[in-house]
Amino acid sequence: MISAEEFLSSHTPVAEEGEPETEQPERRAKEADLAAQGDAAGKAAQGGAAEPLRHAGSFGSQPDDAVGSGIAGHAHGAGHAHDAGSGTASSYGLHGAGRSSFGHSGFRDAHSRKPYGGTRRSRRHARDPDDTSPRAQSRGQRGPDDPQSLDACREAALTLLDAAARPSGALRTRLLGKGYAPGVVEEVIERLSAVNLIDDRAYAQAAVRYCIGRMYGRHGAINELVRKGVERPLAAEVVDEADKHGAFEESAWELGRSVEHKTRGLDRQVRKRRLWSAGGRKGHDPAVLRDMAHQLFDDDGQEV
Repeated sequence: MISAEEFLSSHTPVAEEGEPETEQPERRAKEADLAAQGDAAGKAAQGGAAEPLRHAGSFGSQPDDAVGSGIAGHAHGAGHAHDAGSGTASSYGLHGAGRSSFGHSGFRDAHSRKPYGGTRRSRRHARDPDDTSPRAQSRGQRGPDDPQSLDACREAALTLLDAAARPSGALRTRLLGKGYAPGVVEEVIERLSAVNLIDDRAYAQAAVRYCIGRMYGRHGAINELVRKGVERPLAAEVVDEADKHGAFEESAWELGRSVEHKTRGLDRQVRKRRLWSAGGRKGHDPAVLRDMAHQLFDDDGQEV
């Protein structure tokens, strides 16, 4: 029997048939890589990973995360990973809006941005730039550069009329409040009235229709028109025209039917008080309210 040393010295190891000897280290390296990858996949399936896998909701918390990544955008679902310019101010209320719309200095980081633009203080101070009240002036605002400028006053008047229809009285009050000279304001109002851009009667008639729709009475409608800037004589004239057609009587009955429906099941005296209270606030005639309460609530025919 020969020893192991003699056997090895007489039998030189050879590579497997069909595989060059130089390819054995490369094959072993590939097998090692595959084994390592298999171990990593197994750990990931069990809840761990060789390289930590972050939850989709944490995407963007690392400095090198792309904010505009489509993967994170779909996974997170809340828009945090969207590109800052991909949305619109109308659809998201955040993206694409700057200082002028939200009142704060530009954009902050996409993940620290609040869901609403600006602050309560900044929104509260976003007021009419033409406001000439003492509080507005205390914030650095002022009146017109030239109170005698007819062109500037006319432009201010047209801007106000573009925003809403106004009678001459309301427009006069606003222009004087902006700091324009009384003579200039009167001239502007006269010119606008001459070209029918101001029509107090048409405005008053439309306001009366509004009052009737709100179940106002005659006195309430006159007070409402005066509050809106219509001269009292014109307001009374237009209201009287509507009253001749029974508009305010029908308005009173509409209010009475509404109160009757809402107070069903209550004591009769309570229902009457509710009607009187509502009718008084709306400015209805007491005689009309008395007759209506008698017909609606006095089943035995007793007077109110």
